[in-house]
Amino acid sequence: MAAGRSKTILIEFEKLVREGPIGRDAVLQELDRRGLRGVTDGDLFLLNVEHPVAQFDETSQAWLPAGAAPSTPRARPNPRTSDGRSLTHAGRIELANLRESAGLHEAVPAPAPAIQPVDPRWTDIAQQAIRGLGDEYSQAVREVAEQQIHLANGRRHSATETRDLVVYQMQDSLQIREGSSATLVVGRESTTQSFEVEVVSVFGAELTLSVPAQMPHSPAAKLRIDLTWIIAKQRTRLQELLQKPERYNTTAALAVVTRPAPSSPNAIAPHPADHVLNPQQNLAVRHGMSCKLTWLWGPPGTGKTTTLSVLIRDLLAANKRILLCAPTNTAVDVALMGALSRLSAFDPGRIVRIGQPVDQGLANRGVPVLVEEIAAARGQEIARRLVDLRNESADLSAQIQKTAKAAGPSTARIRVQRRLAEVKELTSQLNTALAEVRRQVVREASLVAATAHQCTLELLSEQRFDTIVIDEASMLTATLAMLVAGLGEGHTVVAGDFRQLSPVAVSDTPASHQWLHDSPFEASGIAASVLRREIPPNLVALTTQHRMRAGISDAVSAGFYAESPLVTATSVVERSRPRVPFGVGDLIAIDTSDLNAWMGRRGGLRSRFNLMHAQVAASVAAASTDVDAAFVTPFNCQASLLRPFTADLSQGEASTVHKFQGGEADLVVFDCVDAGGSNFRLHDWFANGSAGGTGARLVNVAASRAREQLVLLADFGRIHRQRKVVDATYKFMRQFLEHSETVSWRGAVARESSPTTVHSTLDELSADIENTDGPIEIRSATVSPTALMPLLAPLREAAQRVPVSIWFTPESNGDLPTALTHLTRSEVFLRPARPVHESMAVVGSVVWSSARPLLSDAPGVSLRTQHSGLADAARMVVRRRTTGLAQGSDQPAERCQCGRPLARVEDFKRAPEMICLWCEPSDRRTLPRSRRRVV
Repeated sequence: MAAGRSKTILIEFEKLVREGPIGRDAVLQELDRRGLRGVTDGDLFLLNVEHPVAQFDETSQAWLPAGAAPSTPRARPNPRTSDGRSLTHAGRIELANLRESAGLHEAVPAPAPAIQPVDPRWTDIAQQAIRGLGDEYSQAVREVAEQQIHLANGRRHSATETRDLVVYQMQDSLQIREGSSATLVVGRESTTQSFEVEVVSVFGAELTLSVPAQMPHSPAAKLRIDLTWIIAKQRTRLQELLQKPERYNTTAALAVVTRPAPSSPNAIAPHPADHVLNPQQNLAVRHGMSCKLTWLWGPPGTGKTTTLSVLIRDLLAANKRILLCAPTNTAVDVALMGALSRLSAFDPGRIVRIGQPVDQGLANRGVPVLVEEIAAARGQEIARRLVDLRNESADLSAQIQKTAKAAGPSTARIRVQRRLAEVKELTSQLNTALAEVRRQVVREASLVAATAHQCTLELLSEQRFDTIVIDEASMLTATLAMLVAGLGEGHTVVAGDFRQLSPVAVSDTPASHQWLHDSPFEASGIAASVLRREIPPNLVALTTQHRMRAGISDAVSAGFYAESPLVTATSVVERSRPRVPFGVGDLIAIDTSDLNAWMGRRGGLRSRFNLMHAQVAASVAAASTDVDAAFVTPFNCQASLLRPFTADLSQGEASTVHKFQGGEADLVVFDCVDAGGSNFRLHDWFANGSAGGTGARLVNVAASRAREQLVLLADFGRIHRQRKVVDATYKFMRQFLEHSETVSWRGAVARESSPTTVHSTLDELSADIENTDGPIEIRSATVSPTALMPLLAPLREAAQRVPVSIWFTPESNGDLPTALTHLTRSEVFLRPARPVHESMAVVGSVVWSSARPLLSDAPGVSLRTQHSGLADAARMVVRRRTTGLAQGSDQPAERCQCGRPLARVEDFKRAPEMICLWCEPSDRRTLPRSRRRVV
């Protein structure tokens, strides 16, 4: 936005809000009336961050003058009364009876939280966190707050009477937060329907949504999601607590995000030991039972979940009211299922899970735990009556329409209108009563389990608890941890592993790093103390691990837990070994350094993938059909290439490392993707391997998921040997390579069961083209006459029956390479593009790749894989989407007025465009965008 226009908008905006609150829509309309057209909410927010003249109140959806107190949530009307729309005597009696059937007797207000002394640091620290959230919001707005994600392959599962789960495959690589609200658009263009849904979990490219039970099923859909609402809710909640902090425990909140003053360790009260726990775990329970702040460091496999389950059982026995929180639905479910396994029996309503679970073992239990199920059971008479009222309302509306054409006043129509008004009023009152039932269920529960962001929403934000238990806190932002901890009395247990995955944020400012990139472990100084080998007295570190074989554990410990080394439990040494594909070794290195594999980006722009690695992984998967196996990778699009292989396994999954935290498998294949065959820089995940850094955390998570055998599929020359810094990742790799068995990539694909074979010529590619009945897509930066001539006839013939596309780099003047001029009169789609990183062909169910351009004179080693799932995934990964500026896949190139085909030009920093390389200068970066020809 131009500086002059920005200044004018800011001046007019300040004038509008100076007199008091003004609605967001009214602001935009008034600015438009004053000649400032096209201003958006995002523009106002960005300007206001840079020059604060107003503040936005989420409750009233209005802009207020800077420094004004946000409006407090409006008091809920008493459901026993009508606000101006009186029910008849019979209606009031019916409403009273239905409320009584749900246990809602005469309205008694919930007891207000006790007034707490306000920590003198609260105002300053809360304002810092608000600034960090503002920076994050600004960045999210800049990156387009509302994203549209294309979904495919939807599978529906029944969950509860009112909600179902639908699992989709995402076709776009975007960052999505669990718990986000979104709009799902289903149906064809002319008959689309929209439904409000919730993101339950994101696992690689697999997205699970909670949808209304009445929504029609659609295998394909579009998801419209606002990426900023969770940030906005946190910001609004902090602003409310700045204005009225007295009923919030600011001391407990700040304890988890500030460094404590030096003090002598407090004595820990005795507590009976549990025979299932080891001494360290029992010590953690003793700490957790004392009314203070306890930090529990639980490296992988050390029994953190088991420890927390015993602690929660003992806290419930001590009549403590507990809030169990975690950053994701999956983490909440794991912790809650662990706690339930320790409880022999409990009354309905004592344990409540808020939100849609991922683990369907929490649904439809003998004693319900889902808040919706408990509320539905208590309010079933209200729910039945609501169905009847909705049907009656529809009938009455139809009657009114029938009598609407009658001339003059109609007594019958007036009578129907009166009844319709009463039905709508009763419906409104009953909906309010059902919401009150949910609040009552939560208020009466002894153990409430929910994701951390739920604590900023109405159902939990006014609740208070004796004890707060935060699991997987290393993935929780310092801001959210602070908001959660303040709901307690200072008896807080923070559990996690700060050497594994950290919170995810998009902004890059000092405030956002402090409050959104850092977890409470970093904010409180716990992580830094451990790095200095100064263990705080209220930190309990678990070190005996029960998951990994000793070789895997030793490598993980050497790299990431040098301050508190892991010890392998005797139970691991004594357990029997299942069959795994590479013998009995704990560590297997598949080194692809001499393969010289290339890398590409999804859609040419996002993430990274390595097709040749995926073809080698296909061979590993074929030898692991009866093994519990997991294929993990840092990149979403690589996970989508690996996922088809898991369908062939009795037990198996493919995922990004981020989504596999908390999972484990007998065999873990970690595909590092990064390789030396492309000019991409080494990704920060491997380049920055310092202890506690993002790269070290990611490698730690990937390696520590394996129980029996860890396989690293990597170009070790690229990700290890070329590195000079001896950091945590380097130490892990060094230990791994010193104690691993090396298997060449040729040896991996030479197995009898392998779907991948090695070729030195393209003779079989010609046969594949002749015999295919599926689409063909070839990508090669250079096209040599020698390589293409044997394929000309098969390609011409194939193009008569299936779509055939060839993507290539054009000559510098925009002309076709000489070899491709032989196909200009055929049905083959010739698609010039810059750059072309890929060297591959997808022919029906066959995938080809080579180290150098596939259709060049010297393509080098070529890999051929017969696998329909991989072929479909490869097509999806390289598929180009049509946009307003650029053509996508499966269509012929448009032509410039000069007659040359337009090239699709892809730049990582801007949207793809169609350019005539003859009419445009060769150095596009020196020319203003407005002078370029775009189709």
